[in-house]
Amino acid sequence: MPRHLVCLGFDLVASRDCATMVTDETRDADDISVAAARVLDLLSDRGLVATWFVPGEALALTGALAERLVRDGHEVALLAPTSPDVAAVGHGREQIRQVTGTSPRGFRVPGGDVDGWGPWLAQNGFRYEASRTGLDWWPRGRCADSVVPGPSAADLITMPIVLALGGDPPSPARAMMQDWSDELLQMRDSVNFGVLTCAMPLAVIGRGAMLRAFSTFLDTAKACGAVVVPFEAAARAAAERIRI
Repeated sequence: MPRHLVCLGFDLVASRDCATMVTDETRDADDISVAAARVLDLLSDRGLVATWFVPGEALALTGALAERLVRDGHEVALLAPTSPDVAAVGHGREQIRQVTGTSPRGFRVPGGDVDGWGPWLAQNGFRYEASRTGLDWWPRGRCADSVVPGPSAADLITMPIVLALGGDPPSPARAMMQDWSDELLQMRDSVNFGVLTCAMPLAVIGRGAMLRAFSTFLDTAKACGAVVVPFEAAARAAAERIRI
């Protein structure tokens, strides 16, 4: 039976630099709260859950938001700094675990280099990474970065980001979401099993015009029978199909 999945990923940062929050933390926390509330209300109204990629320290700025993410059943994954810093990433992982009660299973460095992270991710319980853009409608297994004892990097699933929003959308919101809808329909017509992965900074998707246009994309997904799932669920389904 054909199955088409859509994964909605939201990067919980306020600045264009996905590695850090900008210096005015109070202002950023306010912006995050407004954008996140809009997105969460939209998802709640439609009965959808998504994946929120979060720097561990961001949860300290948005305590009420963290509580709602858990209460509404969303997946909380780790958003890592673009510069490799094992200590910072490990601290972020622990902060997410303390706030949500569950260690993150997903990892993302927006546009970053994940080579070399594989063994660390596998050894710390991560199921997938979603850092690079790609054309594939299909998650794939990774090749091991090195031979290490314990869990292998080859067990990780790579989730290529097919659809992404940047800091400054180059086209009007509605035109962009029409492109997204066309991508989804082309996937449906081309493959029996496909996964469409989306990455959206809150500072962009939380704008009123963009959010309204995004609703039309969700309408298309529902109309064509696609199922919206968190990244981890899609990674698990892909792992079963490629037998890792």
